[in-house]
Amino acid sequence: MPEGPISVRWNLDELPSSQHRAGLGGLALCVGYLQRTPDRAGVCEIEALDPGGLTLQVDRAGMQRLFDDIYAASREAHARGKPLRHAGSRGELPARRRAEGETGTIDVYDRTVPRGGLIEQWDAAPAGAPRLWLKLWRDMIWTILRGVPATREPYDRRAHARPASDGAEAWDALAHRPLDSVALSSTYYLGAQATTAENVAFRDVARNWVLLHFWPFVVAIYVPAVVDREGRRGFAGYALAIPEIVDLEGFVSDWPAVARGRGTEPMGYRPRDAVVDLAAEASLDLARRALAVADRRAGSAARSPWLDAVDTYHVEKAGNSVRIRSMRRVDLHRGCIEAYARVRNAYGSATFRRQRIRNLLEGCAWWGGFGGMCAITTEARTIKDAKFRRDCRTAFAEVDLDDDDAAIYQTIRTYVAGRLTSKYDLSWNPALAANPAWRSNYEHKRERIARDAFLAVRSRMGADFIAYVTATICSVPQRLDEQGVLAIARALHEEQGVERVRSLTLLALCASA
Repeated sequence: MPEGPISVRWNLDELPSSQHRAGLGGLALCVGYLQRTPDRAGVCEIEALDPGGLTLQVDRAGMQRLFDDIYAASREAHARGKPLRHAGSRGELPARRRAEGETGTIDVYDRTVPRGGLIEQWDAAPAGAPRLWLKLWRDMIWTILRGVPATREPYDRRAHARPASDGAEAWDALAHRPLDSVALSSTYYLGAQATTAENVAFRDVARNWVLLHFWPFVVAIYVPAVVDREGRRGFAGYALAIPEIVDLEGFVSDWPAVARGRGTEPMGYRPRDAVVDLAAEASLDLARRALAVADRRAGSAARSPWLDAVDTYHVEKAGNSVRIRSMRRVDLHRGCIEAYARVRNAYGSATFRRQRIRNLLEGCAWWGGFGGMCAITTEARTIKDAKFRRDCRTAFAEVDLDDDDAAIYQTIRTYVAGRLTSKYDLSWNPALAANPAWRSNYEHKRERIARDAFLAVRSRMGADFIAYVTATICSVPQRLDEQGVLAIARALHEEQGVERVRSLTLLALCASA
């Protein structure tokens, strides 16, 4: 059989999915990384690269060297408190050695660890610090894409200094049967299965299947945070943000800067910059980082990013299976991305920030959904949470309020101040505020009035809420002009307007607490 070299051309617009197009970008970067290594063999180089695609020149030895590199791995010691068992077997694996740990005797095993040389190069952790982005990538590969031990065979072979079998398969696919139909598994393509519910098999074209080995090197990995009833924070699987590449040359130029620009501050055993409040937020954050790098480019290309959209998959290991919890495609809209950047940096409460981000994704008004959210979320995470209250104040200052929203906000502030005066004979006095005891008493009473009103509003809907506003909130003399009074009156006579007034009232009460 001829061993090449051959030239293969892929065009972005001919590839069927964002995973394939990301794979083409990953191929270009992996080949570039390989060419910087001193022990490369054979021919494997980019013959041509342009915005629309690339041409790869490769022979059998070069293809094998490329796959040996992307599946590079080592055997490392791994300590466990419990015996490790074979999958599907009752027998225990023999321990490499036994050692005394802090909690007693532990077993130490040799395990395969993917190298991820290109990922390590992009991890900006300072010398001596743990490479958390590399760890995150390795954990995702081992948990999601190679969660079943049988699928780890390429890494296991490389860990024992044997060639990766996928290299020969990829060469045969490109050189001898590029247009053949091949089976597609979830190891290479997220969401693939043997057959669909309609009994349709998942298949791919052989030359395109080769690209699916490379997209894991350019996927942006995030971890969605979840908060339980006690307010404890944990992580729920991974959010994998796959860029929709529309300019391959721009992507190859910018992606290393996007990857290196991520912060290395830890949050537990994850990088803080990897933690998101919603899985779909991963799309917004990747787009934000890509735009920031593109905008730093000189010349006319600065306003032409290589990114068109982002596909985000929320995946989680459940027992022996990997489940896709959700999939979201977010198109690139500069205004939305810039708004997200402000929201991400401006707010400290995960509860508040999550709703703001959800509203951005759904194209809703900034206050949308807060009425329902406040009704089902505990006081400890809303009006009793100092961060949530501060975020409410920040929002009313940061958002460009229209006259109607401003009128509602002013009404609530006037109500709280009026009730303080009528019930406790208290009003703000800068001179007295210098006394810590007076200030503490004032803030305590103000918070009590706002909290009582908050609990009353969140438990009322529709006509009950309207009655409460007119009988209680408006019982305090207001300083609104005629237009402000009419705006609130009109809103209370419209179904959508009532929810708007209710959401803004709850937020304003938190801001005033």
